[in-house]
Amino acid sequence: MVAAYEKLRFYQNICKIRRLIYRITERFPKSHMRLVGQMRDAARSAKQNIREGYRKDTVGEFAHSIKISRGSLDELEGDVDDCFED
Repeated sequence: MVAAYEKLRFYQNICKIRRLIYRITERFPKSHMRLVGQMRDAARSAKQNIREGYRKDTVGEFAHSIKISRGSLDELEGDVDDCFED
């Protein structure tokens, strides 16, 4: 059975982002393992926050988890920007 949040477009997009980040960072040199870990963790956190928030008792708590997820995506965006700069 599919959970309702799995049907949400933003959750589906976050799942795609997580998979994409994993594939992209596989090609990074070993000297960038800390950055790879941070990028993968941020992408994973964005996804997991949606899952966890959905299971909370109220819509307000779910909305809060979406904001936290957005923060993880912002962190990931900063890391991606840094990669392009470097």
